[in-house]
Amino acid sequence: VVVISRDSHVRRTAKQAGAWALVEGGDDLNDALRQATRWVAGRHHGALLILPADLPLLTLADLTELIDLSRPSPSLVIAPCHRTNGTNALLIDPPDLIDFQFGPDSFARHLRAAQQKGVEAVIYRSPTTAFDLDLPEDLKALQNFQI
Repeated sequence: VVVISRDSHVRRTAKQAGAWALVEGGDDLNDALRQATRWVAGRHHGALLILPADLPLLTLADLTELIDLSRPSPSLVIAPCHRTNGTNALLIDPPDLIDFQFGPDSFARHLRAAQQKGVEAVIYRSPTTAFDLDLPEDLKALQNFQI
């Protein structure tokens, strides 16, 4: 597990939990992910799973299914957000397969990036992976879930 953050407390907590912690450089999420990709590639890891921190319902079963859906390299597994325009999980092999497209309409943009590389993306749909905390109403909706 690699955590990238500008916040020293977050990095310290990640290290205490046994994760690698990197100081975030760049201007946005896509820059941070390119930084993570370089770090992963430098250690010769075969795949990269990107999960944002705002997935309160994510389960071990979700992680297992995302990994099980991956195919021999090159491959891309993607999970949309509950509004279907965002990306809540992205598993790519090799890690530098595509340029990251996080931001508005990232789900469709990631699918297009995979298609441009000749890779058929696998879409993983799960209510626990799809639910994220982007808007105030998401916090209210979270109260309706049995956790």
